[in-house]
Amino acid sequence: MSAEKIIDEWKNGLFKPVYWLEGEEVYVIDKVVQFAESYILSEKEAAFNLTVFYGKDAIWSEVLNACRRYPMFS
Repeated sequence: MSAEKIIDEWKNGLFKPVYWLEGEEVYVIDKVVQFAESYILSEKEAAFNLTVFYGKDAIWSEVLNACRRYPMFS
């Protein structure tokens, strides 16, 4: 799925449970992540509910726990 398609779906309120972003073109990944961080969650929501993991530095058990966690104040 292209970055533009992902962003268009987000603008229309269509979200998938998980997005896996990878590739050699870092600009495209940064564009999607930057849009998500500024569009999907408000600044207050992000303070409690945003968790960012970086590939090789990520510990899989922490990623899974973050995915299973319910949003704060939901």
